[in-house]
Amino acid sequence: MKLEEFKKEILKDSKTRKSYYKSDIAFDLGLLVIEARIKKSVTQEKLARLLGTKQPAIARIENGSVEVKNSFLARIAKVLGMEFVLPNFAYHDEIYSIALNKGQINTSTVSEYYEPNHEIKSPNPDIKVLIH
Repeated sequence: MKLEEFKKEILKDSKTRKSYYKSDIAFDLGLLVIEARIKKSVTQEKLARLLGTKQPAIARIENGSVEVKNSFLARIAKVLGMEFVLPNFAYHDEIYSIALNKGQINTSTVSEYYEPNHEIKSPNPDIKVLIH
């Protein structure tokens, strides 16, 4: 079984699906911490020492098993000599423009995105996006 097929199968279960999408952001943030730490040639142990915590705490952040606060991410950035920049919310028009520029959608699909009361498929089936 391929990974995508396995993912579709396990996400049929609502509990698993909720847990998966909840931890998705934590996992992505963990990857960012790994990337920053590696760019600065810092081990998990050294990062933990710099932050006054223990290596397993860093491992939990990096593997996405915990939801880390922005303030802690800012501390990580500071000890690594980097800057933590909060994410922005994007308007639907901005997302559409980015997708169009990246070739992810084409102009023939414009009406699909802008029809009134049109539901857009979200990657998370528990979230409905409706254009008014």
